Amino acid sequence: MGDKYYRRLVILYGVYFLALGASGYTAVFLAGRGMNNAEIGLLMSIPPLIAMASSPLWGYAGDRARLKRSVLAVSFLLTGVSAFFFDRVEGFWPLMALMCAYSIFSQGLNPIAQTISMEYSAGTKWGFGPIRMSGSIAYQLMALVLGFILSGSMPQLFRIMAVIYCFCAAYSLLLPPVAGHQHAQKRVSPFLLLRDGRIRLLLLMGFCGKTASMFSMSFYNKYIQEVFGSNQIMSVLAFVAILLEIPFLLFSQRLMRKLSVTAWGLLGFALTAARFIGIALTQSLPVLVVLQLAAVAVMACFEFYPSLYMNAIAPMELKGSVQSLNVLFTFGLTQLTGSMLGGFLAERLGLQAAFGVYGGFLVLVLAAFYLPATRRQGMEWPAEL
Repeated sequence: MGDKYYRRLVILYGVYFLALGASGYTAVFLAGRGMNNAEIGLLMSIPPLIAMASSPLWGYAGDRARLKRSVLAVSFLLTGVSAFFFDRVEGFWPLMALMCAYSIFSQGLNPIAQTISMEYSAGTKWGFGPIRMSGSIAYQLMALVLGFILSGSMPQLFRIMAVIYCFCAAYSLLLPPVAGHQHAQKRVSPFLLLRDGRIRLLLLMGFCGKTASMFSMSFYNKYIQEVFGSNQIMSVLAFVAILLEIPFLLFSQRLMRKLSVTAWGLLGFALTAARFIGIALTQSLPVLVVLQLAAVAVMACFEFYPSLYMNAIAPMELKGSVQSLNVLFTFGLTQLTGSMLGGFLAERLGLQAAFGVYGGFLVLVLAAFYLPATRRQGMEWPAEL
């Protein structure tokens, strides 16, 4: 499919998302190192919060670099090197220090890879969907495989991820030569992005939706292991999640204009709330399998479509910065409201009840955003998409 650069982007996403699929078992890894739910919440939330300061810097570096792929390669390499040490440290505070370094280095991966992919694929007939689909397949494949071949605390988890990241560092140098549009030019302040009301609304909606999603990312696999005592069940549920992601990404361009970008966000709130409340009300495996199908809403409504829209309306000089800002709101700040707060809620109420709390939160968010999202003018999809 496509020219050589497009194929390389498909391959990079496929390999990179293998590591992201493995990272879904981080809570299981930490539990095997003797951490309780509150400590796991802290370890998965405080380091990314500290790393948030580096997110704008990665975006700035990408916009100012001669080629964005060079910055991506550095981010992959540093992330991979730090991942090698996770099975060599003991205790809460050493793990906290290492998690901070790992989080700082990995902050550049998603926004820069996404910026390169969106900018390059915009000039092709295939678009970003198939590239992102490669990542979705790899993510679920790794989650499925690890659940069957590993057990207990998964002591080799981060070593596997380290190998993947280091490979991606080398492979990144083969990506399209997408330039940093501020290279050797006058600096354009990223604060210009926050003057755009459309971007502000999407950032707030993404923050609320990903708050609940971040809790699920941190604790869902651990919850399933506690209930069923099996990594294999986690693998099956991870596989179910891909059943709707693949067709969605294949037809994402056709589906896109069926709803406005804000209406997609409202749909995401509704589907994710239904899933979380369902998890809180039952431990029936068949029901959980059905509820898992709604997980596609997070990727579609809070990640894929908002990222496409903001990338299209952002100034050329701030393409990298807008993706870094998006990551800051949807993967940075949500570590506090999703992972850390969720860890304390789970420790006090139990994981199942905590899912219910976040489900109720999403219902309130849906009501709060309904009028701003439906009355918002100027949110039409750009013609170039």
